[in-house]
Amino acid sequence: MLGAGIDVWTTLNVQHLESLNDVISGITDIRVTETVPDQVFDDADEVILVDITTEALLARLQAGKVYMAEQVPLARQHFFRKGNLIALREIALRRTAERIHKDVRQYRHETYVEAIWRTAEGILVVVDTALTPNAAQALIRHGSRLSGQMSCPMHVMFLREAANSRGPARSNGDWQLLLQQAEQLQATTTEHYCNGDVMPDIVAYCRSQNLSRLLLDRSVLRRYWWRLSPLVRVGQLGPDIDVIIYGGVSNRQRQAAARAQDHAFARREPVDWGKVGLALMFVCATTALLWPFSSILAITNIAMLYLALTMVVALRLGRWPGLVCAVSSVALFDFSFIPPLLSFSVADIQYLITLLVMLAVSTLISQLAAQQRFQGRLALQQTQRVHSLFELAKRLSGSLQKEQIVQESQKLLLSDLGEDVFVILPDAHESLLLPEAEAGHEAAGLDMVAAQWAFDNEDKAGFGADTLSANAFRYFPLHAPVRIRGVLAVRMQGAPHLLSPEWQQQLEIYAHVIAIALERIHFVEVANEFLRQVESEKLRVTMLNIISHDLRTPLTVLIGEAEVLAAESNDNHVRQKAAIILDRARCMHDMMSKLLDMARIDSGQQHISKSWQSIEELVGAPSGTRMCPPGVMS
Repeated sequence: MLGAGIDVWTTLNVQHLESLNDVISGITDIRVTETVPDQVFDDADEVILVDITTEALLARLQAGKVYMAEQVPLARQHFFRKGNLIALREIALRRTAERIHKDVRQYRHETYVEAIWRTAEGILVVVDTALTPNAAQALIRHGSRLSGQMSCPMHVMFLREAANSRGPARSNGDWQLLLQQAEQLQATTTEHYCNGDVMPDIVAYCRSQNLSRLLLDRSVLRRYWWRLSPLVRVGQLGPDIDVIIYGGVSNRQRQAAARAQDHAFARREPVDWGKVGLALMFVCATTALLWPFSSILAITNIAMLYLALTMVVALRLGRWPGLVCAVSSVALFDFSFIPPLLSFSVADIQYLITLLVMLAVSTLISQLAAQQRFQGRLALQQTQRVHSLFELAKRLSGSLQKEQIVQESQKLLLSDLGEDVFVILPDAHESLLLPEAEAGHEAAGLDMVAAQWAFDNEDKAGFGADTLSANAFRYFPLHAPVRIRGVLAVRMQGAPHLLSPEWQQQLEIYAHVIAIALERIHFVEVANEFLRQVESEKLRVTMLNIISHDLRTPLTVLIGEAEVLAAESNDNHVRQKAAIILDRARCMHDMMSKLLDMARIDSGQQHISKSWQSIEELVGAPSGTRMCPPGVMS
């Protein structure tokens, strides 16, 4: 009706929604067999909730406005019990609220609303890398309990060390365990790199997801003289966000987390002594080059050159070489250019202030340059992932066969991930087929049982998942809008960086793009098959027209000659034979006429004229129908 341009207004009781069928039958002990898919409800342009109190509904039932009077006692004993109606009312309110919540999120996204609207609750759990694995797990579990009590979604943000782009500071096993725990608790995971003050990014994420509560570990209560407390920062940046401090860890865990946080800065980037030595060489070389010009250049210009060297070293070599360059530059500047020369003593207090300011500025420049270097590397990685996704979509858009999609996908993902990748497709009986190993691929460890499980259950399986986690591959079902189109298998054993949330999201996007391409090919094949059927039908109708026309002409001549022969011949035997020929020829002529009429009807060239007929004539008509003699139909 919608396709025909007809607006549809309808009413629907909540018990007739497919997804709520089991819930309602468990409450009422009555199985409702007439259900509609939830998509009908979700795709509606407008939803209006018609709600009345339980007492008012029971009064309408008693007054005969719902059922006939004789059906009321039976209805009140079964479906229309007061407890059932209260539960159904709550379910209807919640289901409508879910629909309206989607509308609110869509409106916020379209109008770029930044303020948090407390139309629905949401909680963000922040897991710092300074926490021990046990403390982090306890924090996530507590967040899950809070989200269950508030009936709201839970998001988990994992903070990663800025200088480590391949994984968090904790071990890969701990990282994988935390991710599995968050996924098991139905949480939406994300990650953020610790690069200075992370609170603006945390508050921005809360605003983008409309999360009104923030769960932090009590370690944020620690105060440092060089920065504001995270609680103060949240109060400044997000006064509309409620902060919950979790303190349910043991003293031993809390002390271990505090020690880890005290030394977090030192663990952010390992010291590369080769680069540190190279930074010292640059400082000594610069000092040697500037020494002959000490009488020409002013002290301030020499200090500026040392600052420039510190910035270049920090950008090119990293944080620790930059810090060493800053300290050694100040020391050699004092030793070589500040009176008294060739001594670390300072004769004038003004030079001491200059040295202190130079040390502070050099250190600050080193830190900022190292952060800029890391941000550039991180942006490059994100750009590479986006480019890989674009390249995959471009290649698959030009593929015309499923084999081409499989080959292009495996080839590009192999070069992007550096690990074995297989696209496994099902046969006509929904059984996955073992893919053929190509150059650069190793099918060893590929478990078709795990792949079939992921395909049948439409869920991830294999390495790092809840099901068959000992497998070397992770199996991603290829979700398409209509159905599952196959499985994407990625070897993840030995590649722990692929377990990070950003790579998991990237792999799921890869799987979705491949599924869309496979579904496009499927519908192209369906369309081609339909076109072949249409062309075949047209050919059949044309052949019927030709045969009917070519046969009717000789039959007409044959009928005419048989009539002449039967009328003019004096031989009874000849007249009998002519009558048989005439009868069979007329029967064949009638058949050809009917075939031609049917072909015209199928092709749309002839329309059936509808008129009222007497049923007595239709019943009696077969008795007067002349049948063809035996042998004619064969």
